[in-house]
Amino acid sequence: MATDELIFIGGVVRDQAGSGVDGAWVQIDELAKQTTTSDGGRFSFPNVRRGSGYTLRAQAVEIGSVKRMIDVPEPLGQYDLTLP
Repeated sequence: MATDELIFIGGVVRDQAGSGVDGAWVQIDELAKQTTTSDGGRFSFPNVRRGSGYTLRAQAVEIGSVKRMIDVPEPLGQYDLTLP
């Protein structure tokens, strides 16, 4: 019986000036996993199944939203998002 490999991922949500955005909402759509950024815009998701074609989405009130396709794990380990 094969087991799914679970991976810890994390990143930072930034605004256009490059500052971390506290309290932004972050989600992996296909897994229905959600979290909120902490100090400096940091977020993390434990126990993400290895796979490709996931949609990572972030939104912050009065700033906007952004989404991007990711693979888990990403070849460069990069999951940061920049809001418009």
